[in-house]
Amino acid sequence: MRGLKFTGLWLAPVLAVFLCRAALAQPDPAQGPTEIVSPAAVEGLNGYGRSLMAVIAEFIGKTMDAEADLLTLLSETQDIESGQWQDIKPRLAAARALGAKGLLWFAQPDGTYYTVEKDRMPEGLKDRDYFPRLMAGEKVVASLVVSRSTGKKSIVIAMPVKNKGAIVGAVGASIFLEDLNKELSNSLTLPDGVYFYALSPDGTVVLHKSAGMIFAKARELGSPTLTQAIDEMFRKPSGETAYEFNGFSKRAFFMTIPRLGWKVVLGANLKKL
Repeated sequence: MRGLKFTGLWLAPVLAVFLCRAALAQPDPAQGPTEIVSPAAVEGLNGYGRSLMAVIAEFIGKTMDAEADLLTLLSETQDIESGQWQDIKPRLAAARALGAKGLLWFAQPDGTYYTVEKDRMPEGLKDRDYFPRLMAGEKVVASLVVSRSTGKKSIVIAMPVKNKGAIVGAVGASIFLEDLNKELSNSLTLPDGVYFYALSPDGTVVLHKSAGMIFAKARELGSPTLTQAIDEMFRKPSGETAYEFNGFSKRAFFMTIPRLGWKVVLGANLKKL
């Protein structure tokens, strides 16, 4: 089974190299404000930046895989298979000690669901897009929602639960994206003018150096060149592109997280418009 705990510490070896080089990639004084990155620094991103993107992609992928592995194990335990909340709750509470992220929950076939923190929730999950797939026996990975129990932007991972071949419910986790974003951002400490973000296939911003951008629809941000760049990103597994946004001309490098189909982007501000 894959590891269950991930902290910023595992990023240290690669980031040490990146940050040493980033220290040399300070803006050229002739370029003006510190949010402008020098041409030499941008060329550097084309090299070591790709290694950093791979680290970011691995961090995201491992986090999703670890949670999915844990939920798969839980779904096969006798307590969870019982479908009875009084038996399920202690098992989910214990799972937190194994490194489970976010909010753990159990849902019944009618959509009623329970969390360790609040027991039965007043609203159900039956109208969630992913719920019919769960009840059809499919696992759900990387469904983006706003949590009904917390109001937080979340990514849902869930597994159907069967007892003697019949589906008796689903066990899931809602990983809070602001928390995941903070963990990643604190590890990266990118220089001014250098940024990262991750996009889901529909162009939703999942993670971003500026946390306020999470869940923004990137194609709807008013920049035709950004929309064109996103379309280009999703036509290719990796590469580089350029666009204008938020008052800057930008250059960005991107790669794909195969397990999710997300794009990881690392870029820099070239000049003010």
